[in-house]
Amino acid sequence: TMKRFIVFLAVGWAALAPASALAAVPVVSSFTPTSGPVGKSVTVSGSGFSGATAVRFNGTGASFSVTNDSTIATSVPGGATTGKLSVTTPGGTGTSATSFKVKPTLESFAPTGGPVGTSVTISGSAFTGATAVRFNGVSASFGSVVYGSLSATVPAGASTGPISVTTPGGTGTSTASFTVTVPAASVLVSPGSGPPGTPVAVSGSGFGAAEAIDVYFDATPLALAVADGNGGFGGIVIFVPANAAPGPHKVSALGRVTSRAAQTGFAVTAPPAPVTTLTPSSGPPKSRLTVAGSGFGPNESVDLYFDTTDLALVSTNGSGGFSGIKLDVPASALPGEHWVTASGRQSGRSAQTQFLVRTNWASFRNGSNHRGVNAVENVLSPATVPGLDLDWSVPTGGLVSSSPAVSNGVVYVGGYINLNAYDAATGAPLWSAATGDIVESSPAVANGIVYVGSIDSKLYAYNAATGAPVWNTATNEGVSSPAIANGIVYLGSGDAKLYAYNAATGAPLWSAATGDAIGSSPAVANGIVYVGSDDHKLYAFNAASGAPLWNATTGNAVASSPAVANGIVYVASYDGKLYAYNATNGNPLWNATIGAFVYSSPAVANGVVYIGSDDNKLHAFNAASGTPLWTATTGGPVHSSPAVANGVVYVGSYDRKLYAFNAASGAPLWSATTDGFVGSSPAVANGTLYVSSADGSAGKLWAYDLTAPPIPIGRPDPARLV
Repeated sequence: TMKRFIVFLAVGWAALAPASALAAVPVVSSFTPTSGPVGKSVTVSGSGFSGATAVRFNGTGASFSVTNDSTIATSVPGGATTGKLSVTTPGGTGTSATSFKVKPTLESFAPTGGPVGTSVTISGSAFTGATAVRFNGVSASFGSVVYGSLSATVPAGASTGPISVTTPGGTGTSTASFTVTVPAASVLVSPGSGPPGTPVAVSGSGFGAAEAIDVYFDATPLALAVADGNGGFGGIVIFVPANAAPGPHKVSALGRVTSRAAQTGFAVTAPPAPVTTLTPSSGPPKSRLTVAGSGFGPNESVDLYFDTTDLALVSTNGSGGFSGIKLDVPASALPGEHWVTASGRQSGRSAQTQFLVRTNWASFRNGSNHRGVNAVENVLSPATVPGLDLDWSVPTGGLVSSSPAVSNGVVYVGGYINLNAYDAATGAPLWSAATGDIVESSPAVANGIVYVGSIDSKLYAYNAATGAPVWNTATNEGVSSPAIANGIVYLGSGDAKLYAYNAATGAPLWSAATGDAIGSSPAVANGIVYVGSDDHKLYAFNAASGAPLWNATTGNAVASSPAVANGIVYVASYDGKLYAYNATNGNPLWNATIGAFVYSSPAVANGVVYIGSDDNKLHAFNAASGTPLWTATTGGPVHSSPAVANGVVYVGSYDRKLYAFNAASGAPLWSATTDGFVGSSPAVANGTLYVSSADGSAGKLWAYDLTAPPIPIGRPDPARLV
């Protein structure tokens, strides 16, 4: 009975258990063949295949039929990649120990032919994991790969033949051949035309890989190029030969190994007319010019003349140009038009550019250091000054104590309640700009703007060419003549302050206090601004910040404007003395007694200090020691500040006269009578002497020059320059 129970239990359990629990896991022991392309028939051998539900190649399902428990017939499915082969039955999944290698297949490619460098799209199957693409055995670069497509580039050295793709599953080769074509050699030039000397960029293609290539202009070899791996070249520059005649020409390229040749046209044009440029285009004697030129022969020697004087010999570049050549205008160059001539020694080509020699006296005392000197005057001299004669005079519309400023052919001077501008050569009025009150200040010109103060306590800025207002700014009480340096306008005021403004905008920068009113015009040198005050002192301030540096005490009020030269600052006082101080620290160096009230400001030139006085005299002192050198007598008090130019010192007097003395000896050279007292400072520029005068109710601006002044020689004939 017990045995029957056990048998019953066993039979009952088998009846209740699922079939999968009873079936064996299939075993894949081998497959034939072991590799092949998509679609290839494969026989799988093993056991437990009955009831198979799936066959997979590296996870990709394939169609199949079960031949018997140990054999399955299948084929490589599309999308399959190299990997294990597996069979799934109700008993589980059996996987091969080895991988089936799915061999890539090349079905087509496009285009079917082309030169080296062509991009080719290859279509087929099983390209995943591709490791090489070859054109008739020559390895090619290729891009991203999808299962049935990739792009490759025809490599250098490839020849007509099949394309192959290699993957871990093997190598597939196309049945058709890709035709590698050889392009016709070609050459390109840029530009395609130009005069002799033109640089021409040459490039080419269709030559042998790494081949040496000669580049010709007509029959003349000018360069050697080396082709890259694709038979192309670039970066070659040739220059059109200097002797190439205007008209059509050829640029050719000839391969030394393949003998492939190509040519293209180049049109030689007539060379442009030579041109020279000058920077600047005007300036005083001794100016430094920068000269550039073009249109000459390539690598040609070119002489540069100022009028008829050969100043430099330069060599042009391969394009027939030159630049950055520095020339100094001769000190003897007279005011007026001059010519810079560039003359090619080989080509015979020449170019001429005009340069205007013109000197400015652009502010009170002619510069921010207030030395009162024109160092480049070359017309008026001790020998010629006796020949001075009145050229013109014009009324200024009211009392004039303003000193004239001369800039770029225009004379500026204050009138009654206006600033006036006149043509420096003729005296013709150009414009007049209104101020708020009497103009006692002298104008200053810089960067196209003219500045002037008025007793309405304002500083005005006008467009120097038109008189249009630019800006104005107010202090608390009347102002001195302005000084300009490094983009800053400085002026003293009756409110006992020195002011600094942005010269372009009028924006206030700083102010610095003194002990009393300032009538003195400030002088600026080496980053320091100096000014006198009615508190009997000379002050020095930092020019950028206004920070006080030092002050020095004189014997009375200082209305005289200081002058700075050779590290010394000079100033006079109402106590009848001229003082000299160390410009850096204010230490007193010397003082000289003049003996009368001094309102005049000193001029400093060639080691001598000149100053006028109420004793009706002009005084000269040794600038280093203060030793008196000479005095020259006028007919009245000398409030005018002297001007020095080319060995002559000029000064006005209250006797209504303007005087010229020998600067070395004080010997009188010339004088002229005006309509009123001359308290202004003369200005000397371009062989002309300018001064303003006043008779108490009216004023005039006067201009004196030589009756027959010397003139430049005129435009030279380049053919006669040697």
